[in-house]
Amino acid sequence: MGNRLFTNNARSTLASGISDVATTLSVATGEGALFASPSGGDWQDITLDDGVNIEIVHLTARSGDTLTVTRAQEGTTGVAFSTGAKVEARFTAGAASDLQPKAGQPYVMGTTYNGKPAASVLLLRHVIPTGITVTLAAAMAGSQGKAGTAATAQTDFDVQKNGASVGTIRFAAAGTVPTFIMASQTSLAAGDSIDIVAPGTQDATLADIGLTIFGTR
Repeated sequence: MGNRLFTNNARSTLASGISDVATTLSVATGEGALFASPSGGDWQDITLDDGVNIEIVHLTARSGDTLTVTRAQEGTTGVAFSTGAKVEARFTAGAASDLQPKAGQPYVMGTTYNGKPAASVLLLRHVIPTGITVTLAAAMAGSQGKAGTAATAQTDFDVQKNGASVGTIRFAAAGTVPTFIMASQTSLAAGDSIDIVAPGTQDATLADIGLTIFGTR
């Protein structure tokens, strides 16, 4: 799917009438340039208005004053319009909806640690901000990590929600890429904290660690 395009003060009138299924229309001479020139699936919301009927269409291409459109958008119905009907790039409910935050947007918590983490050291404390709820999927799906120097032995970092363990980040012996372990989905509300705590015994070699916990909001 392409992108919704906008131009300022784009308005004109039909240079000639169109049927209820026509997919091209012509605007007043020289006024086509007021509208976008979409390509590659992009579009601009255009409203056709004759004072009685209103139809929203998608402008998908433009050549001079000729606009290629997809009819009957956002619950409107294709109707015939006569010469002189308004052709305007109006802000629509669909455009407003796209500006609203959508569920499932990525939320990332990351940390780096230079050198070898000391026993029980806190690598990350991330507090969820006001107005946001974050979900971590089972197994912390989407999360990534890497160490510059591999672990000598299996090394488990504790992932805690408000001080209680909810998961593990495990570096296998000789491994530099960890496995993320979380038995079930974990929800985080505003004010909740996610901590990453090093094991109680320092690994002999594991060092220079980067961790990114992936969630959605």
